[in-house]
Amino acid sequence: MTAAALLEENSDPDEHDIKVALKDTYCRCTGYTSVINAIRSAAAVKRGEMPLPPNEPEVSEPLKHISVSEPVQDIEDRVTGRAKYTDDYVFEGMLFGRTLRARYPHARILRIDTSAAKALPGVRAVLTADDVPGENIHGLVYLDWDV
Repeated sequence: MTAAALLEENSDPDEHDIKVALKDTYCRCTGYTSVINAIRSAAAVKRGEMPLPPNEPEVSEPLKHISVSEPVQDIEDRVTGRAKYTDDYVFEGMLFGRTLRARYPHARILRIDTSAAKALPGVRAVLTADDVPGENIHGLVYLDWDV
C-alpha cells in the first residue's frame, strides 16, 4: 500500500524517494534491493514503458510436483522435546542478559537512572548507550536515530 501511494504521488521515484516512503513500514535488514527493483518496475509499467510481465512461469514440460521434501535428520528429537536449543544450555558462571527498550518509539530519552537495576542481586553490569563506543546513531535513510 505504501508503494502504491508513492507511485500515485511520484510516477518516477528514485532510490532515495523509495527509501523515504518505506522508512516506517519496512524492515531495513534486507537492504531494500529487491523491493526497490520491484517498485521501479511497477513505476515503469504504470508509465507504459514496459509491459506487465506474465504471472505464470515458463516451463518446458508440465510439472508433476514443485519440490521434494528432504528428510530432517533430528526430527524425532525435535518433536519429542529432546533437541537442544540455545536457551536450553546452562553453564556454571554463565551470565544472562536482558534488554529494556523504551515504552514509546522514537521517544527522546533525557536520562536513565540505572541505580535500582545495579542494586539487584547478581547484576554484574547495566549498560546504556553511553557505554557503546563510537557514534551511537543509526537510521534508515538518514543517521537520525539514537542508540
